[in-house]
Amino acid sequence: MQQADPRRISAREIAFVCAGAVLLAIVVHWPLPLHHADAFPRDLGDPIVQAWQVAWGGHALAHQPLEFFQANQYWPLKDTLAFSDALIGYAPTGLIGSGVEAATVRYNLLFLFAYALAFAGAYFLARELKLPPAAAAVAGAAFAYAPWRLEQDGHLHVISSGGIPLTLFLLVRGYRQGSAKTIIAGWVVAAWQVSLGFTLGMQLGYLL
Repeated sequence: MQQADPRRISAREIAFVCAGAVLLAIVVHWPLPLHHADAFPRDLGDPIVQAWQVAWGGHALAHQPLEFFQANQYWPLKDTLAFSDALIGYAPTGLIGSGVEAATVRYNLLFLFAYALAFAGAYFLARELKLPPAAAAVAGAAFAYAPWRLEQDGHLHVISSGGIPLTLFLLVRGYRQGSAKTIIAGWVVAAWQVSLGFTLGMQLGYLL
């Protein structure tokens, strides 16, 4: 009798994991969701700068896509957005809303999204490596909520690492199943992860 593939993931499991990842991110960072419009996680240093970066990304996409890095800082220097990790992958969210409150809400939602994606990405990679759901959940939590990551809460480009395990999951599964669509999806996620910045993007590039 042929045994079921332990790497099989149902649509129900995917939905449950994604919902659980979001809920866990909310619970761990409570009461931030109650103050998403008037507070930042950890401190007022880099989070404010990165909230502006995402807002500028949306502005540039809408008004000057061919001069994306020509930001309104450090005038008269050129392409000043490239002075730091530009969070390009988050730029489309900058098209939604405008002003200080919108930038704050947007940043906090991306902050929670980064943690949720880190949990989900590591979970699915663990499942592809034949871990049962309970063990995969432990792996997801260990990756997403490692103490060093919590110490980096003020750096969105550092905690946004969920694309790394998700890339590996899609590529490993795609090559194992011979699925071109899954392989392409893996490379698309990899490109998105790199677009968030070279702090983690370079390591992922070397790994791939």
